[in-house]
Amino acid sequence: MKEEIRIGELVQSLAGHDQGEFFLVIRREGEFLYLADGKRRKTTSCKKKKEKHLLGLGKICPWVESQPERVNNTSVRRALKALRNEENDTNAMTEEVK
Repeated sequence: MKEEIRIGELVQSLAGHDQGEFFLVIRREGEFLYLADGKRRKTTSCKKKKEKHLLGLGKICPWVESQPERVNNTSVRRALKALRNEENDTNAMTEEVK
């Protein structure tokens, strides 16, 4: 069974006009997740998307849930950049081993 996507998790859109884009989960309401990237999707106007249209990448920023006052466009952009760089470093390391 697919693991539930958590608040603060890095996700990738699987469907819609934003397919392939990366977002940070800001909040959850029922079956919907509210996403922001700090650029096109600001924290004040989050993208509303069903969980089935997202791929959770397992990278989490715990401060999004524990310290919601820190969530702003700048912090979201920085978090996305750090999480994506971490993912790229992991991919590079696995390619070197091959």
